[in-house]
Amino acid sequence: MIKFFSKIRQKILAENKYGKYLIYAICEIVLVVIGILIALSINNWNENQKREKLKSAYRVSLVNDLSLDTLMLSTLMSENNNVLKALRNQQDRFLGPNTSFDTLLNIAKNEFDPELNMRVKYNRNTINTLIASGNIDLFSREFN
Repeated sequence: MIKFFSKIRQKILAENKYGKYLIYAICEIVLVVIGILIALSINNWNENQKREKLKSAYRVSLVNDLSLDTLMLSTLMSENNNVLKALRNQQDRFLGPNTSFDTLLNIAKNEFDPELNMRVKYNRNTINTLIASGNIDLFSREFN
């Protein structure tokens, strides 16, 4: 292809037709520019496809983290409900009409352990990765 264009260029210059050569040169420049624009368009499309795949993977990971957090909070609520029931049972025994002082001491020394589980450790792996890598901007349009 280069030999073909080279022969055309040499033939035009040999005939001293500078007007035709100028048109030829402009057409060649236009073809190069069109080729570059096509290459840039393909590259942009490819980059957008990569970003969408990455975004999809992060979205799945975020949903997994949220699912794990939901299960953890559900378990935590269940444990705390059990503790609350035990505390209410102890309260009923404390405030009962036939409760003796010895019963109160026994409950206070041996049974009273009002420890609600407040240890909440959320799964922040994906969000921390998004922030650290700078890929948080993948989701910027969705959160505005």
